Amino acid sequence: MEIPTHIECFDNSNIQGSYPVAAMVVFKNAKPKKTEYRHYDIKSVTGPDDFASMKEVVFRRYNRLLKEKRPLPKLIVIDGGKGQLSSAIKGLKKLGLIGKISIIGIAKKL
Repeated sequence: MEIPTHIECFDNSNIQGSYPVAAMVVFKNAKPKKTEYRHYDIKSVTGPDDFASMKEVVFRRYNRLLKEKRPLPKLIVIDGGKGQLSSAIKGLKKLGLIGKISIIGIAKKL
C-alpha cells in the first residue's frame, strides 16, 4: 500500500436548506496546504441536495485538474456516508478516474 502524500477532503453545507456550498481542504506530506483550499458555490443543484452537490463539486475539481494537466491526489476523503460517497464516485466515473484515485467516506455514525 502506498502512503497518500496528497489528500483532498470535501464537505457540503447549506443554511437551512438554502445557499448550498462546498469546501475542499488539501494535505500534502501530512501538512495542510492552505493555499490550495477551495470554496465552491453549487451551480447546478436547486435546493438542499447533498448528493447532487457532492457529485458536482468532485466533477468540477477533477475536470479542472485534468484540463490543466495538474497532479491528481492519491486519496479523496468525503465527509458523509454512503450517499455522498456514491455521488462523489459518480463524478469520478464521469471523468474516467475510477481506479486512478482512492476514495473513502467518513460518516458520523454508522
